[in-house]
Amino acid sequence: MEEIEYYKNTARANAFVLDLLEGKEEVLPEYVKFLKMGAREELTAGLLNILDSALRYNYPVDWALEELQSDVEKIDDTSPAVYVRYYIEYIHLLSIYCFKRGKSAIAINLTLENIILSGKLFDRAGFRKSIAFYELVRAKANISQLQESHAIMRNILEGEFNDENYEKEAFVIDNRIAD
Repeated sequence: MEEIEYYKNTARANAFVLDLLEGKEEVLPEYVKFLKMGAREELTAGLLNILDSALRYNYPVDWALEELQSDVEKIDDTSPAVYVRYYIEYIHLLSIYCFKRGKSAIAINLTLENIILSGKLFDRAGFRKSIAFYELVRAKANISQLQESHAIMRNILEGEFNDENYEKEAFVIDNRIAD
């Protein structure tokens, strides 16, 4: 019976995902209920489906995000690689969604956080996507966001240089470039 229930839930989840990916936003309220009642580790994947559909078909899902986001588990360096990948992709899609909804400051802050997190957790795909998205939206960044981005890039460069076993004193960046 337990296995039957598992496959029944899997089929139901797959039906919701197929409907969402076909643009049937009317299934969203039922899908949100389904996600709230399901396993927490499935929540991030569900949010990816919701954001993917919303971005693809250009409809608002703010209410669904508000209802589900508080249950998303933060990741760290002890998290399994699949959870890291899902979480970083979720933040990336959320950034794009916020930007498309006119919330540039939130989108850029999320992207900067994602650059740091994906670098720290060695998620190369997430890192590349975050850097690329930031570069596309950088014109909308405020002064503090530009300064934060600059500091992140400087830390990355210094970290790469120091990881290559060079003397720390030998690392000099022309202050016209770095400051």
